[in-house]
Amino acid sequence: MNKLLLEKWFRIIEFLMVLAMFWACSDDKGMAGGTTEDAGIIAELNVAGVAQKGPFVKGSVVSVQGINCRTFELTGESYETTIKSNGGDYEVDDINLSSVCAVFEVSGYYLSEITGAVSSEKLTLRAVTNLKNRDRVNINVLTHLEYERVMYLVTVNKMSLADAKKQTEKEIFAAFNIKGDFEEAEDLNIFEAGDGNAALLAISVMMQAEFDDVPLEERFERFNDFFAKNGVWYDSYAKLEIAKWAQDAAADGKLDSIRKNIESWGIASEIPSFESFIKNFGETALVKYPSVNYSGFYIDWSIPKEAYLNPEIKYDSIVDSRDGQVYKTVTIGSQVWMAQNLNYADSVKTPSLLKRSWCFAYKSENCDVAGRLYTWAAIIDSVKLATDSEKPQKCGFGESCVFTEKMRGICPEGWHLPDTTEWKTLISFAGGDDIAGERLKSHIGMYEDSGTDDFGFSAFPAGEKYRDQSFFEDSRDVHFWTASEESKDDRSSCSADFFYASVWFSCGFKDNGHSVRCVRDEPAAVSLSSSSSNADLSSSSGEAFVSPYEIDWSIPKEDHLNPNIKYDSIVDKRDGQVYKTIKIGTQVWMAQNLNYADSVNTPSLLKRNWCYGDKPENCEFGGRLYTWAAAVDSIKLANDAENPQFCGYRTNCNFPAKYQGICPEGWHLPDTTEWRTLIFQVSDDASVAGYKLASRVGWFEEANGTDDYGFSAYPVGDKYRDYDFSEFAPDDRTAFFWSITENTRDKQLGYTFRIFYGGTGYTGDFKDSGFSIRCIKN
Repeated sequence: MNKLLLEKWFRIIEFLMVLAMFWACSDDKGMAGGTTEDAGIIAELNVAGVAQKGPFVKGSVVSVQGINCRTFELTGESYETTIKSNGGDYEVDDINLSSVCAVFEVSGYYLSEITGAVSSEKLTLRAVTNLKNRDRVNINVLTHLEYERVMYLVTVNKMSLADAKKQTEKEIFAAFNIKGDFEEAEDLNIFEAGDGNAALLAISVMMQAEFDDVPLEERFERFNDFFAKNGVWYDSYAKLEIAKWAQDAAADGKLDSIRKNIESWGIASEIPSFESFIKNFGETALVKYPSVNYSGFYIDWSIPKEAYLNPEIKYDSIVDSRDGQVYKTVTIGSQVWMAQNLNYADSVKTPSLLKRSWCFAYKSENCDVAGRLYTWAAIIDSVKLATDSEKPQKCGFGESCVFTEKMRGICPEGWHLPDTTEWKTLISFAGGDDIAGERLKSHIGMYEDSGTDDFGFSAFPAGEKYRDQSFFEDSRDVHFWTASEESKDDRSSCSADFFYASVWFSCGFKDNGHSVRCVRDEPAAVSLSSSSSNADLSSSSGEAFVSPYEIDWSIPKEDHLNPNIKYDSIVDKRDGQVYKTIKIGTQVWMAQNLNYADSVNTPSLLKRNWCYGDKPENCEFGGRLYTWAAAVDSIKLANDAENPQFCGYRTNCNFPAKYQGICPEGWHLPDTTEWRTLIFQVSDDASVAGYKLASRVGWFEEANGTDDYGFSAYPVGDKYRDYDFSEFAPDDRTAFFWSITENTRDKQLGYTFRIFYGGTGYTGDFKDSGFSIRCIKN
């Protein structure tokens, strides 16, 4: 007997001795802790297979690890090999495991069906399987997508591995609108004929779709985040982006190119007919609503309304006696709120609703999910108010009202429409306007950053309806009417708007359509306190805004500059003021905020610019706050002899490149593209670019920056348009700067660039609000 054979027998004997000890601890029904499925061992098993996204290339690493079939805990037994050719084939010999279950993993580069070339980034895929009657295991996108869901069903729901895999594979196919009974995932192969193989190839292609290699693994991770616990793919953004890609790919010949790419590898004897599954997904998943404007951030209307609720919260419920509908309710602090959107629609009993409430895109099933969208006149029950025998009031678009009591409107009996003060109470309890959005939003349904839903308020996107009769869909936004009107414009009322982690108030046309949440007349029996914040953000109309984030106005403006940076400077010839400047990449920026105020030479500035708090010393500290109309010098534009334009609140303009506005000569107002260039010249990650652009002093606690490039941004507050807010709002966590770019959808809004806790971003703000200006050199 040669030495190698002897060593092999010694390994087998050693393994059997360990196994005998394990059996000694088992009962007569099988292995200790085992079931019928996981009873047994794997001895001297040779396993072969193929690893595929497209095929993994030669040299990619394949590993096999034994696991407990019921707990998924690793047994400590592992084996490793490499892919033998660019066809993705591998073999692992002499596998010995104390359990029949194992995880196979491949990591490496692969041939991309989309490009036909080798991927630029490595990818890792997994497969979990029972090796009891198996000597072939294919590792592919389907085995990878099922892995975490299977693990959840086995370890939490106590299902057998076989049943968990069977259920999960059906759920995945359903997520891609694919019907049929196919082989197990680890038996499928994109290079062989058959519907199951075609379905695998279609899913593999669609998961990559428009992406290059880098975001692909992120898409897999996001799929698992949504899919693992409930077996439903709630990622509306990814799903509908893939569906749009599928439609385009079918129309522009991309699917033909993909087939040719696969043929060019010379691996497949027959490529399965994957195209029909992709075309079907594009046709069925991307629902084209009538008169719907898409932001690119689609709402997943397939999510049932109960799924938006927090399963860890104990809800109460009410029955609306008018129509029998049931709504979940939740106590948050001293308030009791509806945790679902109002869906009352009886225009016979409530004539105010006639032609003033809608299901999104006129689809009744959308009302079942997200309630109705109402005009402001509808929610206050304007017909009832107008016909009140004692105190009739005309309320609605172009008419203002005075509500002396809690306004029930169209809420159920014992409930009323919340005004902005009541919304502020909720926001304050949830930690303040910059984080309350995250804590009050549902854990699913939002684009990317769904909430934590700490209190069970469970806000989720339901779309909007514009006064032009079109609908607008955006899975980043949630809008709820308040009972409060805008004091300066009887055409507008205010809504509470959830956007990413934040909540704020905006006032829009009363004949737009938004969702409604009602609040109970009777306060909660027990008033709780928020563990995260005691900041009181509420204030009555006209009072000063109380903020826990006050700005330190005592810091000299020079101290905000980085002493390790060599700055240049310019002199503004109009008033002799000197500004530090800095070159960052290809751009030259002012490193201090504009402080130009001559309303005689520049009449656009008259009553449209301010020192914070109306204190001149604050202008010396941080420059002036300007409306957007002031920033663009709207009067100069209106008086232009060749091309007069009326620019400002509610009107949009066409600007030439590098438009000066009120910047010094040779400088101009930056647009969003130039702000974006700045961001990516300092960091590839916009979420940390703010730290590199922020001053090293003057910010709230950990929000101070490193100011690596000398941009030296620091917070100087802002000025709100005066409706139910104070005029000035201090916040030492955020710096705001106007861009010249307007919101094409809403002429009331211009875009601001923001630095907040190290992150950066853009948001649409009312043009008559006041923000800082940084100019950029021509």
